Amino acid sequence: MQAKDSAPSETWSERIRAFASGPKPIGFFLFLLIAVTIIPAIGVSVVLLQRNNEAQREVVSTLAEAMAGSIAEAVDRELSGMSTTLRVLSTTPSLASGDLKDFYDRARLALAGSGSYLRVLDENYRLLINTGVPFGEPLTPLNEPETARAALKGGVTITSGVFFGKLHGKWSFKVVKPYFPENGPPRILVMTRNADTLVDVLSQQMLRGGWNARWSTRTTSWWPRLSCPPMSERRFF
Repeated sequence: MQAKDSAPSETWSERIRAFASGPKPIGFFLFLLIAVTIIPAIGVSVVLLQRNNEAQREVVSTLAEAMAGSIAEAVDRELSGMSTTLRVLSTTPSLASGDLKDFYDRARLALAGSGSYLRVLDENYRLLINTGVPFGEPLTPLNEPETARAALKGGVTITSGVFFGKLHGKWSFKVVKPYFPENGPPRILVMTRNADTLVDVLSQQMLRGGWNARWSTRTTSWWPRLSCPPMSERRFF
């Protein structure tokens, strides 16, 4: 039994030794020649492809950072413009005198076509006027009153996050400025703007080729409806 079991292994060993020491067929040398020619080329191609992918990633990352910075600056300019408008409106004499109807008319005329509307709150956060509805109509409570409280308490202008407005049923954001008249209780000016009005601003930042921008805050995120098709979901800010 032992001789029978060892016979196949001895036969294979003899065949291997015979192949190694004996003459080789021409196909064997052709195989070696092809392997020596192709394998280094494949290795070099893999290395070059890897380096090319890394270079493309660096270019895309640099482009994304530059575009994100440009978008952030554009949004900051819009917010700064809203703050400036509130500062100008707060100097209107009718606001200091308490003539809400005259102030309503002036504010509504100033904001016409801007996609923004103004609300004025008293010191107890109750709505006095809202240029988004006709003067004298019943007013709905303010969405997300925490920003108004923080602005009045700190005496500074504050920008809110993105929220879903109940009045127009759209995603919106607001800039809140407290107003402290010389005589009388404080007032709170709240300028609300539909987030869709920023689409033109973001579209001007060369968002092409499927790139999308998302406005993210601590609590919410808003995707603008841009003209380019959403081919990817790369976040900018």
